[in-house]
Parts: sequence; structure tokens; C-alpha cells
Amino acid sequence: MLDRLKGLEKILMNNTVLEHWFSPMTQALENVRNPKNKFSVLSMPTFLLVSCIRQLNNTGTLRAHLQDLKHMEEDDVEHAPVARSTFSDALSNKTRLSITEHACKVLYQAAKKQLPDRLETLKGIGDRDVYAMDGSYQPESCHFYKITPSQGGTDSSKGHLKLNVFDLRSGLPVDMDIDISSISEIRFVKERWKNSDLTTQKNSLWVVDRGFIDADYWDLRKQKHGVTTITRMKSNLNYTVSTSVKVTSSNKKQGVKKDQLIHLDSSGEPWRLIRYKSYTGETYEYLTNDLTLNAGVIAFLYHRRWDEEKYFDNHKNDMANAKAWGKSETAIKQQAIIGMITFILTRLFSHKQAEKFGMPTDGTTQEKRHLKKQEDYVNGSLKDQFRAFHTNLSKITKQVWRFLKSCMLKKNRQKLYENHLKPMMAGYL
Repeated sequence: MLDRLKGLEKILMNNTVLEHWFSPMTQALENVRNPKNKFSVLSMPTFLLVSCIRQLNNTGTLRAHLQDLKHMEEDDVEHAPVARSTFSDALSNKTRLSITEHACKVLYQAAKKQLPDRLETLKGIGDRDVYAMDGSYQPESCHFYKITPSQGGTDSSKGHLKLNVFDLRSGLPVDMDIDISSISEIRFVKERWKNSDLTTQKNSLWVVDRGFIDADYWDLRKQKHGVTTITRMKSNLNYTVSTSVKVTSSNKKQGVKKDQLIHLDSSGEPWRLIRYKSYTGETYEYLTNDLTLNAGVIAFLYHRRWDEEKYFDNHKNDMANAKAWGKSETAIKQQAIIGMITFILTRLFSHKQAEKFGMPTDGTTQEKRHLKKQEDYVNGSLKDQFRAFHTNLSKITKQVWRFLKSCMLKKNRQKLYENHLKPMMAGYL
């Protein structure tokens, strides 16, 4: 098996597009202790490489993935290069998961330095870190038979919970944790989230949905660390209005209708309620304990949370995450982190190629149209100047995924990118 793996790795990483795409991960692994020599059969670089290939190919089953790897070999070999049991054991290995998590953090920090700051021109937030947090549910592996609370067990009927943290400045996922029991999102954050110290990052700003409303939780973080949050108002929250803040003419143009300081029955601290009417005529109410940000900025940042939703779209529909790869918590968590790695590598790849093509920013959005919109809104010819930013999302286009899937084994040549990838990206732009 070891010889077959070395032969396959030589094919995959012999100056190919795949090698070029994977190179930031190779560099990240160099900063993780002993990733190459830790395992005798399936090294960590090879394990992560073939796992990322499964994500790129969006292959649902392990059997089909290993068959794909077999077809990539040049010789007419009888057996797949990796046994199913070997890959499954690697996926469920806690030591490997620790290395994968560490390498992903290193990769994120390196990518963050290379990608543009999407909130750099937004007034009032300075250099504060801005994160979105959300939960989603992933169906279990077909090998897993869940027992829900109604059946006397603890498994969630929705599948297992995936808690995601997304950096709105860089457009990159920061963290993902999972839970296979039946538990609410905010309770998981408070009791089981392994990286909950992220919400104690000084002066950070968190944009969350209504499932994470817990006034005491966010009040404590504001008192100790200057952390504030923005969310949607719940209809069943009881409050009284303390005072109404004057809405400026600029904010009125942006769609802000009301700005009120309120007292929540569930909190001893002041909160703020902002009513916003979008350009489509829909009315939204935003709840925040940030008393300093411009009301229009608060409304915009909640809209910007769609960056995270688009990442979830990529994670589920463009990569192999529609279902869990394994039944153990370790396997499920490792799959989630490998999905993050695949997304970050693809964002970096898109950004670098767009720069070489002379395209604006990262080349993953309709940037030229957005720049024109931004000029119109800021100049006052159209209402709601923040509207220009709402659709400037970090979703990776299907054209980029398609190119990587089809051309991963082709030689890494700029002419290939110019002839095949550039027309796809230019057409989208």
C-alpha cells in the first residue's frame, strides 16, 4: 500500500494544478510538529491531500472516492491506493484531528494576511474583528443509527449540529465545532464549544442570528472584554423603550426608520433596537448592545452576515459535506475542518489568479458592477449607500470549482489558467 500511495502522490503532486492549489497547505503543515513522520502508512500531508480531493470532487461515498483515486493512477492497478479501513481509521484518529485543526489555524492566519479586508472602508468599526456565528445541521452517515430523545436517546432528530464562525473582514471560516447530541445552539456555545474563548477576543463584534440571543451571555462579554453583538429582534422578547435616538438624514437615506435605547426584561444593561426598511420594502428590527456604531452600519453588518450563508452554500453543495463521512464525533469534526481547508485554499487560489489576470480584488464576485453601484450610492444618486456592499459576497463561483475538478492533474502553467480559467472568471465578472 505504501508504494501505491507514493506512486499516486507523485502523479498528484508532479507540478500539477493540484500541487499549486495545495501548496499553501503544504507550507502550513511545515509549521505543525512532526506531521510527516507521525504515521507510517498514510502520512498527514497525503491524508489531507486525498481528503481535499474528495471535497473538490464532491464525492459522496468513500467507495466512490477511493475508486476515483484508483482511476488517477497511470498504471492499470488492481487495488485502490488506500484501503477503506485505512482511510476510515485515519478520519477517526484524534491525533490526526489535532494536527488538522492546528494546520487549519496556520493556513487561516496566512490567508488572512493575503486577502483584502472587505470592511476596510466601513466607517466606525476601526480595526475591530468582526465575526458571524451560525449553526447548521448535517445528516448523519448512513452507517449511523440515531436514537432521538423521543426514543429514549440523546441524538438530535435534525442530524448533528455544526457551529461555524466566519471572519467577515477576510471572508474566511475561522472555526467549526460539532455536537451529535440534541442541544440548542446557544447552550452548545455556553457549555460545550471547545473554542468559546473566541467570544472573549477584546473589542470584537459578533453578528449572530436569533438562536444565539442570550442577554446575560453577551452582557458579561461586553463588561469584561468590550465585546458586542448584533442580531435580529425576537417577537417574544419583553422590553421597554428608554429613549429614542434621533435618526439623521443620512441614516434615513440608508433605510433606518427608528433607533431606540431599550431595557430588556432579561438584562440589566442597556440595549438598542433599530428598525430598518430595505430597498425591497421589507422591514427588519435589529437588536444590539453596541451603543456607539452608526445605525446604518449595524443594519449593513447584519446583511453582511450573508457572507457566511454563502460559505455554507459552498460547504454543502460544492464540496462533499451533504452527509457525514463517518459516525464518530472525531470523524465528523475532521471532515468539517477539511472542508474549511478546501474553502480557504480555493479562496487563495482564486485571489492569486485574479491578481495575475489583472482583475479587481479576489475575482470571486461581480466586482465591476459593485464598484459602479458603490459610486452611485455614495454620490447620492441612489438611496441606501450600504446597499452596494450587500451583494459583494465571498461565495466561490461554480466556475472555479469546475476548473479545479476538471484540471487538477494538468500541468501547472499560467497559459492553462489564461486560456481556461480566465474566460470563466471574466464572464462572471
